[in-house]
Amino acid sequence: MTEKKEKEEGRILTRSKRSTAAGVVIGGAALLFCLSQAPDYLSAGIAGTAGKVMLAASVICSVLAALAVMFKPDREAKYYILYIGGVFLACPMLNIIAVERMNGNFLHELIQACWIDNYLICLLIYLAVFCITGSVRISALLISPAMFLFGLANMYVKDFRGEPLVPMDMGSVSTAMTVAKGYTYSVGVDVSFAVAVTVLAMALAIRLSMPEAARKTKVILRLVIAIVVSSIAFCFYATDLFVNWGYRPDFFNQLRGYNNKGALLGFTVNTRYLHRSPPEGYDPENIESIVSEELAAYDGRTIVEAGTIGSASAGAKKKAASNGKAALKKGEKPDIIVVMDEAFSDLTINGDFETSKDVMPNMDRLKKETLQGYAYVSVFGAGTSNTEFEFLTGNSMACLPPASNAYQLYVKGEQPGLAATLKDRGYSTHAFHPYFRGNWNRPRVYESMGFDDYKGIEDMFSHEFVNAYTNNPNAKYTLNSLLEKEGKSGDIFLRRYVSDAYDFSELITRYEDRDKSKPYFMFNVTMQNHSPYDLFMDKKYQTVELEGLEGDYPKTDQYLQIIHQTDAALGDLIAYFEESERPTIVLFFGDHQPSIENEFYAEVTGTDPDDMEGVQNMKRFATRFMMWANYDIPTGWIDMISMNYLQAMMLESTGLEMPQYEQYLQSMYQKYPVVTSQGVMDAGGGFIESISEEEALMDYDRVVYNNVTDKENTAESLYE
Repeated sequence: MTEKKEKEEGRILTRSKRSTAAGVVIGGAALLFCLSQAPDYLSAGIAGTAGKVMLAASVICSVLAALAVMFKPDREAKYYILYIGGVFLACPMLNIIAVERMNGNFLHELIQACWIDNYLICLLIYLAVFCITGSVRISALLISPAMFLFGLANMYVKDFRGEPLVPMDMGSVSTAMTVAKGYTYSVGVDVSFAVAVTVLAMALAIRLSMPEAARKTKVILRLVIAIVVSSIAFCFYATDLFVNWGYRPDFFNQLRGYNNKGALLGFTVNTRYLHRSPPEGYDPENIESIVSEELAAYDGRTIVEAGTIGSASAGAKKKAASNGKAALKKGEKPDIIVVMDEAFSDLTINGDFETSKDVMPNMDRLKKETLQGYAYVSVFGAGTSNTEFEFLTGNSMACLPPASNAYQLYVKGEQPGLAATLKDRGYSTHAFHPYFRGNWNRPRVYESMGFDDYKGIEDMFSHEFVNAYTNNPNAKYTLNSLLEKEGKSGDIFLRRYVSDAYDFSELITRYEDRDKSKPYFMFNVTMQNHSPYDLFMDKKYQTVELEGLEGDYPKTDQYLQIIHQTDAALGDLIAYFEESERPTIVLFFGDHQPSIENEFYAEVTGTDPDDMEGVQNMKRFATRFMMWANYDIPTGWIDMISMNYLQAMMLESTGLEMPQYEQYLQSMYQKYPVVTSQGVMDAGGGFIESISEEEALMDYDRVVYNNVTDKENTAESLYE
């Protein structure tokens, strides 16, 4: 083969007729492919000059790819090691540029310079492959197309599903392929640009060969790389180091997380939760015996009876009192309304403070005819869906990996729980949330749990309004004018979220339109009290504030004001059902405490929140609950109950036959009334740091694993 040698900037380059032809073909094909999309690059669909810049960059990448294939650098050249090292460092950057363009981002749009995190992850992948192959060329030729395919798959999944590609989707590839046949695909400028960039990355590496080096040097280099990569992987997957640094998924909205911080980073942090190992000593054959042995020792007391004994509430009795109303007839199935109110809590559990007026006058007024108390959860300030999971399934987040999200990661296929139980007993089952339906993966989760339907904000207002609200939820005047066009008026929104008053009016409307041939179950998740707590609010609502601390904690002041509005709306909701002829039970509770000033918590507790431990820290994870019915139910105060027991407590007052699992929870409650991911509290109020410290709690962990994860061996008889 004839080769022409040329000197360029002191570097020897070799070129042959074959390499020239290959360069022309590869670069030309990439160039023609990009130019075929030129009208789209230059269309108004891409803001400003971005389309022109992308087109120019695509052309440049195609030309550079052609040259990179044509010319082979001499590995004996003086600076060859720098060149090959530069290519090795450049290829991950090119891959990330391609992936992010298909993700809808330019690198500078990633918040907090997260492009660096994405780049480093890609570089680690290169290092891992290099450690195995010992070749820069092979590493780039393997990883570049793989990264392109990842970006392409993520783009199409986002287009089809409205959510990004997550590792958990890998278990549903066959289903996804079947569904994908029904869609129409297009290339577009983002894919065209990504092709050009990916071709350049591969072209830069295709003619590289590793420089001569002693075998010992190669072994040491690959050994060092292996130690670095494996150490980072160990810290990421086996410790909470990276989680504590903030490297965790945006479980509330995976799409937002991918858009803000990058697709590769978003995908990678999700892999930490992909596999859940069975608890120590887990055997699916023993699950039913674990439950039956616990029930054999169960003394038959209800959660209400056990919970009100020894309550610290003034006037607590040895046994729950009656509210004095007519009893539920034997065999009668009451309608069930459950309201999980966003961030609703009683902050006085943390410490005493004074306010200008009673924050919860209606809940206080109803104490004598209701069951109330503190319900402990596993999340603080956010993580609503984990509280939902605990309530709806009876499973504690203490049994799942730290910082994980059950809805996004573990609810797959049929999920035993409250909705399925009630459906088996003839109920129609409904879910309602006055915000975007797709958040927290709710549509798929609710279907798995056995809800008949699920309505969100998209079902409350017109498409035009929802689009405007999505783009700018703070555009008050624009949104109000759109609502007026729909014939809606009044205080529909408080701050920028649907008010609880309007939410409850919608709940009532849906209740009145129910199928009256069946008993009715509604699970309503509200939105009014969602953070942040520094939003604009009409002065007419500003009626409650801290006394003695005026102006010191504005977020706390706003939080207390909106909680006061929730209490007023709750009073109206109870008043409606007081007039109902159908026996109805209403369970109301908050999902977590608010993310307000840490200084406020320090003020009322005397301890910096970062220094809180044990029971004192647990109090920051307590919310307020109330159970009311228009028929006779027990009343009193429960100091300690965690969210995983709350559905069993409610079912006790419905007269319905309870599954074995709910009876198991009744028994477990008597020993461990609070079980959360933050810790456990025993019947005496003692703090237990981990469920691994008690055999009965480890058994509970095994039962939950069987319920949630081991779908092939789920002990179905426990949930019938």
